Amino acid sequence: ALGEPVSAVPVEPGRALSDAGWWLASLRGTDASAVPAVREGFQGLAQGAVAEAARDSDVFTEYDGFVPEAGPLLDPRRPGAVVSPTSLEELAKCPFRYFLQRGLGLDPIDDAEPNPDVWLDPMTRGSILHDLFATIMRDIRDRKETPSPALHGARLRELGEQALAAHRKLVPPPSDGVYERETRELQADLALFLEFEAKDVRRRALGFEVAFGGDPEGEPLARREPVTIDLGNGLRFRLRGRIDRIDRLADGSYEIVDYKTGSAFLPGGLEATFAGGRQLQHALYALAAVELLRETDAGARAVGSYYFPTGRGGQERQVRLASSREQVAAVLRDLFDVLAVGAFVHTPTADDDCRFCEFGRACGPQAAKRAERKIERSESPALEAYRRLGGHA
Repeated sequence: ALGEPVSAVPVEPGRALSDAGWWLASLRGTDASAVPAVREGFQGLAQGAVAEAARDSDVFTEYDGFVPEAGPLLDPRRPGAVVSPTSLEELAKCPFRYFLQRGLGLDPIDDAEPNPDVWLDPMTRGSILHDLFATIMRDIRDRKETPSPALHGARLRELGEQALAAHRKLVPPPSDGVYERETRELQADLALFLEFEAKDVRRRALGFEVAFGGDPEGEPLARREPVTIDLGNGLRFRLRGRIDRIDRLADGSYEIVDYKTGSAFLPGGLEATFAGGRQLQHALYALAAVELLRETDAGARAVGSYYFPTGRGGQERQVRLASSREQVAAVLRDLFDVLAVGAFVHTPTADDDCRFCEFGRACGPQAAKRAERKIERSESPALEAYRRLGGHA
């Protein structure tokens, strides 16, 4: 009764106002037999259909991240290459995302709406806490004092106020209420940190934010040049990073501490050792720290640990038993081989590895399930290293 609706699709192709309108009008009432004509006219759609069919198959193809030409260019064993523990963990979590970021140099589109109830995002908050932990503990170390809430609590609170005020000038909080709430929470975490430092008398802190391959910033153990890690049998690479803290224990050994300022969570679980390469920092930082410590202690021995010093983390401390060089070499060899053959497959474990990823637009629908199927069924030898990597628990 209302007649033909007026829309972008005209009644007849001749009445179209654009090329797209002409195509839409011409395709009215047609079925799948019109698809070849559309794809012939729009090569991008045709190529997209090819890509989707490849991704939906059991074969590991270039549309799934198989880029053998990129392997030799990204292999950490190549001359002049320098890698960090964080970048290697990112590779293990999702080789596909690693290729987008470090192979193609892509950045995610930041189109998230600001949260009116949040001022300090987790990364910013963590960075502020790391700096404050290092500053107060350096003061205590240099004064040859023992951590004490009574002696150092006021100073740490003052440092916290200064850090928040400086950040407030750069990024205004959404409201005074949010600023006051997050200030209270951060100050509470600082007080909690100092309280637990005072109780732990088994260790003596030696270094904080110890860089290797970066600015030493006055830390005695730091080094401007990267550390060369040689695990034998040709597995040699250069590593850079920044160790949150190096402690000397009562038995003369060392513990390499990595602060985690969120909840007590690690990719692959708190009880894992390597989690398929997702947890490497403890082992790599322990190896690097031994190299740094050898200048003053030729027999230095070190283990790595993850420390959750905030209220959300519950002061959880996860100490990793020292891994043998052979164990670390086995994990890294498989991880490096994933790069060397150019097998940038998508992670099959979306719940863990895709939780905070900002590259979802590049992955397509059901990317993790598609990757899982290919890893299980594909006969491509390029995926063998990735399959072996998953066996390093």
